[in-house]
Amino acid sequence: MVECSLNCLGGNPKSTISIIPAATAPIADPWVAPRHPRNLPGIVALTLALVGSLLALVTATATAGWYLLPGSFLLALAALTVAERDKNVPALAVMVALAGALLGGIAFALTSL
Repeated sequence: MVECSLNCLGGNPKSTISIIPAATAPIADPWVAPRHPRNLPGIVALTLALVGSLLALVTATATAGWYLLPGSFLLALAALTVAERDKNVPALAVMVALAGALLGGIAFALTSL
């Protein structure tokens, strides 16, 4: 602890102020969210959902798309339960799989007329 007189600052010459040195450990930035490890099953589920959605929209490959969409949906639900991993990618995979199934069903209904 360092003590200095306030005489140089125009204060009371009999009073002193204590200066405590700053901590040497780096302080974490409060505006930066903690980074979670990658969720590999979530990334695989998102990739399968995107490919399945694209395949479900094409008439010739709709069967393959309809097999990939439920698989990606179930894999995304399983990836959401993995502890201490990023949850954004599996949640996006669930949404893409549901949207792909909806759009694929509409495309199938329109092409089968």
